[in-house]
Amino acid sequence: MLDGLGYASLKGALMARGTKEIARLVKAMGGNELTIYGLGHLGDYEATVFSKHSHNRRFGEAFVRKEPFEKLAEGAATVKALLRLSTRYDVDLPICEAVDSVISEGNDPKEQLIKLFMRPMKFESI
Repeated sequence: MLDGLGYASLKGALMARGTKEIARLVKAMGGNELTIYGLGHLGDYEATVFSKHSHNRRFGEAFVRKEPFEKLAEGAATVKALLRLSTRYDVDLPICEAVDSVISEGNDPKEQLIKLFMRPMKFESI
């Protein structure tokens, strides 16, 4: 969605915050949060976030531009699953909440992005 809004430069910041979000969830579930940092490496981000061939990226761009796209991105289902786990383990996942609010509830993507970046991060440490 960042590409579609012209905010591609913010991807790095969201990648870092997103990794921390999922690491907190893994820790709450009893896992080792450091595994998330190993799994979420640059090659994965290159393939799913930066590549012009990424289905998730192309979906997000088209979605915010209100352009048709053949099907919902795989990431949308992943966000739903993560939100169910966040409720079960009482872990806040603000990025997932923002994405879901745009895709499922029709909230304005730009508003959600601003709200996400204006959110204090003091409670988001591991």
